[in-house]
Amino acid sequence: MFETGGFFSETYAQKENYLTRMDPRSKLFFTTLSLVLCLGAPHLAVSWLVFLFSLGSLLAIRVEPAAILRGLRRPLLLALMVLTLQTLFSGQMPLFEVKAGGLALTGYRDGFFQGLSTLGRIIGGTSLMLFLTFTTPVNRLVQAAAFFRAPKGFVDLTLLTYRYVFVLFEEAGRIKEAQRCRLGYLNWRRSWQSSGILAGMVVIRAYDRAWNIHEAMLARGYQGEIPAGRPGVFSRRDWLEAAGLGLVLSLFLFFAWWPSG
Repeated sequence: MFETGGFFSETYAQKENYLTRMDPRSKLFFTTLSLVLCLGAPHLAVSWLVFLFSLGSLLAIRVEPAAILRGLRRPLLLALMVLTLQTLFSGQMPLFEVKAGGLALTGYRDGFFQGLSTLGRIIGGTSLMLFLTFTTPVNRLVQAAAFFRAPKGFVDLTLLTYRYVFVLFEEAGRIKEAQRCRLGYLNWRRSWQSSGILAGMVVIRAYDRAWNIHEAMLARGYQGEIPAGRPGVFSRRDWLEAAGLGLVLSLFLFFAWWPSG
């Protein structure tokens, strides 16, 4: 079976703490505006401030650092690759020069700072997404998106994907375990063959299951709309929490443009 415990952010979003209890509309609104600031601010300070806020919030509710690192790992590798390429191939002001075997490799100062800015925006934006998904169950997040008039097709597709992605993981796990019992991963050649067969079988079974689910939904009165539910009315506590996120957002806004003054 594929290991899912602790891998999906939903594992932490279902826990009981002050961030998971917060109204999802406040968190979605805050995350969206913070992401816009992180990507559009002319200075880098806000990106790292967003990262520190998100990291501190997740650690405060006892999210394991390993889980946070798993979420940041691939975007961080991509960001480091961009930083390296822009340092070496973009810019005009030399920063360093390395000579080896008759070859000279030059790094540029302006390319380095441009790559550093890109790295900060990637890490800041990714950490915001981790903050949202590690503290908000998918069903409540979809309710908040529906409240803000997200396209109905997007809401329905998200609900179905969320429901059946775990089913497909379990299906793939059963197939893979059967392949292991038949020595399907004995060497690299058989591993490649088994992986290809696994991918094909999962696609076929997903297609068959989709038809069966669609027929079952029609039999139960499906008319092209999946009810996502509605968030509750804002309480006094919700307004106070929204005000707190608004103060944090104001701090981001201040640091986004303050250095230019």
